[in-house]
This record gives sequence, structure tokens and C-alpha cells, in this order.
Amino acid sequence: MKMHLASLNVAYKNVLHGLFASLRLGYTNRPDGTLYRHELDGIIYRSFATAYKRSSNTFYTTGRFTKDFGSKLSVSLTCYFSQSNSYNLVGDIPVAFRFKNINGSVSLGYKPCSWLAIEEKSFIFHSENEWNQSENADEYSEHTNTFNHEFNVFVTPKKWVIAWKNELYHSNDRSASFNFFSDLSVGYKFKDSEISLSLNNLMNNSTYERKIIHSDFIVNTIHQLRPREFIIKYSFAL
Repeated sequence: MKMHLASLNVAYKNVLHGLFASLRLGYTNRPDGTLYRHELDGIIYRSFATAYKRSSNTFYTTGRFTKDFGSKLSVSLTCYFSQSNSYNLVGDIPVAFRFKNINGSVSLGYKPCSWLAIEEKSFIFHSENEWNQSENADEYSEHTNTFNHEFNVFVTPKKWVIAWKNELYHSNDRSASFNFFSDLSVGYKFKDSEISLSLNNLMNNSTYERKIIHSDFIVNTIHQLRPREFIIKYSFAL
């Protein structure tokens, strides 16, 4: 197997003004890669090398920017883009596939006083999958947007430690279920010990299910998630 790689990294840092930035570029090329045929025989999955050879390439770039506004507020932005051009065998026909992936995130950290801290993080995952079965056929495409949001609050007055963590997941893919998680913990610190009560998964979301229907097969995935828990912890030093 032959593969050509190229990458470039650039970083900027200014501590006095609280500015941090980075950029990374990369390119990968695999000339005349062998295409494989796959089949499922009962519970055995087999792959066979074929005489078909096609070139594939991938380009990606990722960037990050962070700004600190004193000690109370910080903002961070991240973006990632990649595009892959490759071939897969559909039956015995090499089909050109183009896959795009765009990820973005924004993070906010706010600390108005010494005993209160608030964090917010939002992520978006956008993917595009396009392919042509033949030159005369129409182009098929699939687009998916997935969102993930986190909102956390930390309260630490004197010897108390209170943490409230929330996570929300949703997507334009109707086969993916909507999920919301919320965890709460309250702790108190003594001189040589600590006691805490944790309430995990308050909404009691125990499963995440997704069903994908294709013309020739169905994929049904069910994940068992963290259960609703009430935990009391006591730790001490000897």
C-alpha cells in the first residue's frame, strides 16, 4: 500500500491579551488502492480483495480560537472540516463516494465570583454522504445534523460543593431518539473527610435507540445508558 501525507500546523499565543489560536491542515492520498468485496455468511463477515483499483484522497482542516476576558469570562471556538473521495464496491460496480464532515463548537466559561462557575458548550456535527452509481444515474445524497449541548453549574460556598450537570442531544435524523440527561451532586467537606449525595440521570433516560432502513438491510441499534442512581459517598483520610 502506498500513501502520501502532507500537513501544516500554525499556532499563535498572546498571554498578555489572552489570545490563543491554532490552525492545522492535512492531505492524504492513496493511489491505486485495492477495493474489497464484503459479504455476511450467517454470523461470519468476510472480505475479499478484488482486481479493482481506485485512488482515494482526504483533505482536512481544523482551527481553534480562544479569548480570555480577564478571570471571569472565556470564549472558545472550534471548527473542523474534512472531505474524503473514495470508491466502494456496490455489487461488482465501483461507486464513487464523497463524504464531508463539518464539526463546530462554542464553549463559554463564566465565573462572576469565587464560589460560582457556569459552563456552556454547544456542538454541531454535520455530515454529507454523496455517491453516483453510474455516470448516467442521478446523484444520491444524505445529510445529517446532530447537536449536543452541555450546561453545567458549580456552586462552592465555604465547605459546600454543589454541581449540576445537564446534557441535551437532538438531531434532524428522525431515526435517532431525543435524549436529555441531568445529574446533581451535593457535597460537604469536613476537616479530614467528605460526604456527598449524587443524583444521576434524574430524567431516567435508560436507552438510546436508532433504526436505519436501507433498500437491502435494516440496522437497529439500542444502547443501554447510565441508569438512574442515588449514591451516597463518604471519604476520609487516615
